Amino acid sequence: MKEGMCTFRPQDQFGVVCNNGDYVVFQCRMLKPDTNMFLCDFYVEEGNDIPKYLGCSYILPSNLKQNYGVATLPITSPKHAPLGQLTVHYMVVCPMEHGGDMSVSYARHWKDSWKGLEVGHRGAGTSYHSEPKR
Repeated sequence: MKEGMCTFRPQDQFGVVCNNGDYVVFQCRMLKPDTNMFLCDFYVEEGNDIPKYLGCSYILPSNLKQNYGVATLPITSPKHAPLGQLTVHYMVVCPMEHGGDMSVSYARHWKDSWKGLEVGHRGAGTSYHSEPKR
């Protein structure tokens, strides 16, 4: 993440440029995270308009063994040769089971004697008065 680029936004066609020491944060919302996988494509800029494809790495559900952790995955070229490795620090956030227990909520926070906030009555008149006609 870099200064001024700390907000989530859709990626461009070829993703984002990463240099040594940079990291990328992304989020995905899905119904069944244990049945989805991610494909990470890697490109290199050579001064042309279109970056050159280097290879890819798959993040499989079996790589994400806990709700958070670190997974190290191989990066392979289009000819299936190993190029390097990708280290992913991940966190899986799941909804509460059974919708949560709402017996403890802010409904019990306020005293029973409190009847609400009195904001007054606006009436049905006009807010702007014109000069009287002569």
